[in-house]
Amino acid sequence: MGEMLPGLSREYASAVLDALDDRCRGDADQHLLECLKVLVLTDRLGVPVETSRELGTVRAALAARPVEYAGLREAISGCEGGCGCGCEGGCGFGCGCEHRGAPVAAGSASIRCVAAYVQAFGPFTPRTVLLWPDAQAVKAELGVGVSGLNDAAAGWCEGRTLSPLSPLSPWRRLGAVSRVSELAASPMTTTTPTPTP
Repeated sequence: MGEMLPGLSREYASAVLDALDDRCRGDADQHLLECLKVLVLTDRLGVPVETSRELGTVRAALAARPVEYAGLREAISGCEGGCGCGCEGGCGFGCGCEHRGAPVAAGSASIRCVAAYVQAFGPFTPRTVLLWPDAQAVKAELGVGVSGLNDAAAGWCEGRTLSPLSPLSPWRRLGAVSRVSELAASPMTTTTPTPTP
């Protein structure tokens, strides 16, 4: 059937969505998309993420097919691009930028997660923020709503003015879709390994 994005075939996505029969199809789609973002943050950008119950069950459904799950994680790790903030090196928090969490405690795992999310995929919505415990923690610490959270996260990079999202980021498409079926037109690319002599 072809891949919807690197490592995620239509058959695999369909099997995962079928396993999420405790929720309506709209919620299942959204939860799978958000879980894919968890994998990008952890596997590609190396950012620690606290997972909600909803996203944890999606991850378990993905992992129930170990061969496909390993292939998905490998494909995500091999995708080009970082968080899309425009920093040299992609700013996947391994680019050399000095990140800060002010006024959130410097180095906070929650602000790192939230900033990586917003800078890679775009802003949280009132619906998606409920699935991310790190986002809820930063909102509470800053005493802001969703838009204040997005503003703080978009600007969390020492000494740089950030655009909300680089148009070159391969994760932009993942952040822009609202249904799993929309991933079929995804422009994400994977890196090609350099042959060794």
